[in-house]
Amino acid sequence: MINFLRSLHRRTGVIAGLFLLFMAISGVLLNHAERLAISGSFVPEWIAGKYFTPELHLTGVVLGEHQLVEFDGRLLLDGSGVTFCDGGLLSAVSIHERIIVLCGSDLILLDSAGQLEERISLGQGFAADVDALAVSTADTLVIRSAGRPANLALDTLTLQPSSFTGSWLTSGEVLISQADLPGLLHDAITWEQFLLDLHSGAFFGLPGILFSDVLALIIVVMVLSGFVMAANPRRAGRCPSGDKE
Repeated sequence: MINFLRSLHRRTGVIAGLFLLFMAISGVLLNHAERLAISGSFVPEWIAGKYFTPELHLTGVVLGEHQLVEFDGRLLLDGSGVTFCDGGLLSAVSIHERIIVLCGSDLILLDSAGQLEERISLGQGFAADVDALAVSTADTLVIRSAGRPANLALDTLTLQPSSFTGSWLTSGEVLISQADLPGLLHDAITWEQFLLDLHSGAFFGLPGILFSDVLALIIVVMVLSGFVMAANPRRAGRCPSGDKE
């Protein structure tokens, strides 16, 4: 029995040793994530792509030849990151060679090239519960505030009552392929998140988690077999009783 435990202890020791070495290194890196700047740096896209399906169902708006989508709190225009989008992408319109985007309670103004011009907060008593945008027949920006339409003059930021009865341009589900948007996952996953998922095995899904569990059980077996062998040391050089040379 002791010989069997010694053989089992040696064989499992190599596997468990490699596992413990990786756990120790990744644990040290995670404990000092901020000092090592891995909490604010991002993994390459080929790694980040493993976290998502090849085709993503995102919230977006199609404006003629342009496509706006919100991904991981970021606003992307035709695949390029523009700015952050807190509260989710709700609506967007194109007017006066500008793209006006409603993200949460913020109104984001982009020029025709998609460059950020201005961000206007609508939640500070200016307009309450804005949830949609539209363009009137008079080429005026219309917002829906608390269920009622109002004309918004962007140059003076003044509101006027509106009798708008047309269609509102609200966001919907857009199917996006990772291959069509090469910059989509550029800043999606941090090195800290990646190391944490490797540390727990979650990066490989359920098989990775179960594999980590098995390795943990191997370590338990090693500890228990070590206790048994320590309690029954081999009596080397001692002859059996009654045998004499």
